Amino acid sequence: MNERRILIGLWAAAVLIGVTLVAAPSRWWGDNAKPESALAQYIKSVDSIQHQQQQHLTQLLTAYSTFSTQSSDPNALAKLARPERTLRTLGKRLAALPAPPEARKLQSLLEQFVSDEHAIAVEIQQVAAFMPRFRVLIGAAGVARIALVRGLAAAPPAKPRAVRGTPKQIKAARAAYVAAATKAQAAQADAIDEYDNALAATIRGLRKLQPPPVIAPAYHAELLTLSATRTAGADLSAELRKSHSSRVPLLGRRFTEASRISGSVAAQRAEIAAIKSYNARVRGIQTLAGRIRVEEANLQKRSS
Repeated sequence: MNERRILIGLWAAAVLIGVTLVAAPSRWWGDNAKPESALAQYIKSVDSIQHQQQQHLTQLLTAYSTFSTQSSDPNALAKLARPERTLRTLGKRLAALPAPPEARKLQSLLEQFVSDEHAIAVEIQQVAAFMPRFRVLIGAAGVARIALVRGLAAAPPAKPRAVRGTPKQIKAARAAYVAAATKAQAAQADAIDEYDNALAATIRGLRKLQPPPVIAPAYHAELLTLSATRTAGADLSAELRKSHSSRVPLLGRRFTEASRISGSVAAQRAEIAAIKSYNARVRGIQTLAGRIRVEEANLQKRSS
């Protein structure tokens, strides 16, 4: 999984969200509004709610940027929970505020804006909860991989060599070669079995996780890779333990190929597509902010 690409995408989106949201609730109503109109009273009430939440909303940019650039911060999840709760409260207060007929469109845009922002806040909060556990599990698989490489290196295949001598000597040499080859292959099979056991534990742990949408393709690619590698490893181990193991080269290639699935072009494209989808949702929030400003201007003209 290209974790750096994912975090860069989250950071860029977080900055955009924070700037958009913090900028959006500035004074939306001028001094020329009719003070007695229901529309003016609605706008003033919205403005009051927004300004009461301003300090908490400003925390969004800080919390998002801190998580994206310092995702190992143990307090990241708590920092992200506060803005999410603030957005939830803000959405409820805006929805409960009665709007005159001419402000219904503005009300709808405001509710959609906060709802979409809240959805992104929840997703980033999910990422913050998911990534540390995911990283630990994948790290354990990496450690097991290193142990496998060392185990295989410590049991190199027996090398055949030409033997001259009496039939008895040749027979003895052949028996010694077969014994050495069998021992080496058994040791290799043991190393692969240990690796498979470690992968089984990692796979069980991964299946307990619920990846957020932006991470889902990378998660599934890793799960597929580990599962395929474990299956290929079991086949190779079984072949190595046979007295006639002619399929070892073929199964060895399959074992290697399985370990590369997560780095395939298809897997990378899926990861990139998920990040682009996430960023598109964020740009939608920015677009909503622009529509809100246009609607505010239109209402202000009508009430001037």
